[in-house]
Amino acid sequence: MTLDWLLTLFLYITVPAAWVSTGLLMMLAAMKPRINVLTERAVIGFLIACFLTSSAIIRVNTVAGGLFFPVEIARTIFLVSALGIGSVPLAWLVMFVTGHLGDK
Repeated sequence: MTLDWLLTLFLYITVPAAWVSTGLLMMLAAMKPRINVLTERAVIGFLIACFLTSSAIIRVNTVAGGLFFPVEIARTIFLVSALGIGSVPLAWLVMFVTGHLGDK
């Protein structure tokens, strides 16, 4: 077993765990009374689960030798996923500047 194989296996294990965790957070966030922290964590969990899923898809494609789509598409998928994760701090900054971050 190589480190590459172990990391790939761990990636494949974390994908369903991330989606289960995100589903639970979304369910709890939707309950009354609404807790804003749970809603924020559900959104972040969703973005992380999407990022892990796209990474797993790209990894499967890489192991298959680019069978499903070319490298340019894989780069675009990864870039869109990274931008989704990077949008969270940007949203926090916009909320801070507009005075909507934190309790009032």
